Amino acid sequence: MNAADNFSIRLNAIVQDITSDESSEIDIDPVTNDPLNGGLTRGVFAPANNKVAYRVYNNTMEWDLGAVNLTSATSYNTFDQTIHSDFFTFAFAPTVASILVTPPLDLVLDQQTDQRKFTQEIRLASADNDRLEWMLGGYYTRETGLIDQLVTGVLDGTLTSAGIPDLADVSLKSVYKVYACFA
Repeated sequence: MNAADNFSIRLNAIVQDITSDESSEIDIDPVTNDPLNGGLTRGVFAPANNKVAYRVYNNTMEWDLGAVNLTSATSYNTFDQTIHSDFFTFAFAPTVASILVTPPLDLVLDQQTDQRKFTQEIRLASADNDRLEWMLGGYYTRETGLIDQLVTGVLDGTLTSAGIPDLADVSLKSVYKVYACFA
């Protein structure tokens, strides 16, 4: 029997790109959390957009070695999102404008989100048997993330700077790891 006859490889990929000229937020009453303006609507104070690029790649290899089966599953995922939104205008712009004594302004959020994830699983399992079957293996994943946010004030209805300091400039990095063995 040829070893290649007992070996298989499956490659999979998912690619998704989403672009929209508006965000998915709606205007709500801050006290009751009920939607304003008669439903799922949103007032637009400054132009907005949202772009997402999502990728998943997977490779699964299986090898029947007779008494045991060896399986290796490897995945790599990426998620990149760019948001430009006036999300904070409805709730905070009037207060900020009154404190800073500025003309009416809009608050624009620019956000970049990047995520990378690698996953590896290896399993060694007994061949099918009526009396005893077993499996043992290991699992590893590592995920890194970055969220950069900048909130700026712009003149009402424009993208022209309101001449005030940035209201928020935040960068959040994360690393997440998992190691596991199983039997």
